[in-house]
Amino acid sequence: MASPHPASRRADDSPTAMPRAILEIAVDNLRDADLARHAGADRLELARDLRRHGFTPDPRLVREVVAATGLPILAMARPGDGTDDRGPRAVTALLKDAERMLESGADGVVFGSITHGGEVDRQVTDGVVRLARGRATVFHRAFDLAPDPRDAVELLIDLGVTRILTSGHARNEAEAMFRGADDHAIPSPPAASTLDQRLARIRFIVEIARGRIEVLPCGGVRSHNADRFLLDTPARQLHSACRAPASPSLDPDEAARLRTAMDRASDAQHVRRGLGTVGSPACAQQAPHPPPRETP
Repeated sequence: MASPHPASRRADDSPTAMPRAILEIAVDNLRDADLARHAGADRLELARDLRRHGFTPDPRLVREVVAATGLPILAMARPGDGTDDRGPRAVTALLKDAERMLESGADGVVFGSITHGGEVDRQVTDGVVRLARGRATVFHRAFDLAPDPRDAVELLIDLGVTRILTSGHARNEAEAMFRGADDHAIPSPPAASTLDQRLARIRFIVEIARGRIEVLPCGGVRSHNADRFLLDTPARQLHSACRAPASPSLDPDEAARLRTAMDRASDAQHVRRGLGTVGSPACAQQAPHPPPRETP
């Protein structure tokens, strides 16, 4: 089992210290991690091969990014080639990868395990949370395939998961992550095809959560629409890869623009919340700003 991390922390273990929203950037190499840090990222999701939706990174890369950035690092635990294999060997591989990520110094793990019907896999999710031993656990966009989002949120809360990554049920990427050789369809709610529909579903998910679990919006988050995610929902954090179309690398200029756009929206959001026009007190507290990583 993974040993407790000396600088471990859950994202909700301290009161909100800063008004600005948290920017999490997904990266798959050391160079992009450093660029994201300089652009103003507050937290990184670290994976291998983001072009294929991300797999478990090499433990050496985890250690390098931890040492180089000083930011909270959430490492992906998604083994193999990502095909729809939910058998015992796949489950064992996922748990082993999660343990390796934690032992390599990650502040938490990003994962997702669902049944053939699209429901959250209780046993596997519980196993990952137990391995994390208080460190952050993030259920990735597999959540967007849940037939009943309310049931999925309540189960993840019950199991002690820290955060849900969701696009508001824009399912194309989630389906690609879990499409198997037989290409079977997973029953789930109708996909949200417009940004307005996605934002409405994110609001619904945050309302269900009622501050008991963090909700991290993702999926096409860019500088030109960050204000919509922050002003039209109670979200206090956003996730983006900040990549140009067809580019394998982070766009540092877009990352910096996104940081600026989020800061402006956070200022407006803070004012609107003070007037009682955005979100609710429970929702407003869903994502305290992460403290900087402790240094020896």
